Amino acid sequence: MNDQLSDHFSFSELTVTSNDALQVSNRTAALAYLPTLKALATFLEVIRGDRPLAVNSAFRSGALNAATKGSSPTSQHPMGQAADIHRPGQSIDDLFAEILAMFKAQNVPFGQLIDESADRGYKSPDGTESISRWVHVSLGPDYWRPERCGEVLRKVDGPDGKPIWTLLEKVS
Repeated sequence: MNDQLSDHFSFSELTVTSNDALQVSNRTAALAYLPTLKALATFLEVIRGDRPLAVNSAFRSGALNAATKGSSPTSQHPMGQAADIHRPGQSIDDLFAEILAMFKAQNVPFGQLIDESADRGYKSPDGTESISRWVHVSLGPDYWRPERCGEVLRKVDGPDGKPIWTLLEKVS
């Protein structure tokens, strides 16, 4: 199999996990979702533009999703439809605003756009920095429930560790 799914995103990048015990099984499970992962890579190319974009997490098998603290059981990650991203050198506030503005200006269909924060053990590409805030993006109407598409949300962990979701707007 060719590892490249698009010009800048590879199968390896979209299936990597810091959970070493589940890495091999995660990639094996991801093979069943290759067409969707290619669509996700193409979607990420639109967001990337001409500037690097780092993927913290994309495909998570059911087992990996269940083992990932704070992951939703209804997440699009286990279907290869979502990615948690950041852009090195750019604040999450700015990246989130930039993506939202681009989605609106170019009428890009999407599932959800979430300004998300939690402790999931994400590390910077060089492994030196803990990443506790990122932008979650997911594929839209061809992949996700239409009534949930276009949701722009903020998610934080509450004092009890349970997520607090705030709907910021709905883009149609």
